[in-house]
Parts: sequence; C-alpha cells; structure tokens
Amino acid sequence: GIEVKNNTIEEDIKELKQGQERIEKKLESTHEQVERTAEDVTSIKKDLSNVEMITAKNFYDIATIKAVK
Repeated sequence: GIEVKNNTIEEDIKELKQGQERIEKKLESTHEQVERTAEDVTSIKKDLSNVEMITAKNFYDIATIKAVK
C-alpha cells in the first residue's frame, strides 16, 4: 500500500542523489582535465611562437650568409 510506495519513492530519491553525486564527481574531474589541457595548449602556443621567431631569424641569417658568398 502507501507504506510500500513511500519506501519505493525514498529508495528512488536515494538512488537519484547517489547518481547526482557521481555525475558531480565526473564533472569536477572533467573540469580539471579541461583546465590542464587549456594550460598545455597555451604552453604549446608559446613554444610554437618561439619556434616561428627562431625560424625567421635563421632564415634571415641564411639569406645574409648566401648574400656574402
């Protein structure tokens, strides 16, 4: 009767709360991973920028050396 339905509803609520806790933990973990990935991307962009500048300098140096020959 009513008592059985009440127990069923309480169990459903308990399961929903547990599911929500699992989702929140996964979301927190995903957020941390996204933050680390964003930091990695920023670092890679800086490295690439440095490589581009060094490549441009090397290109200029090679052109200068060829002009001297």
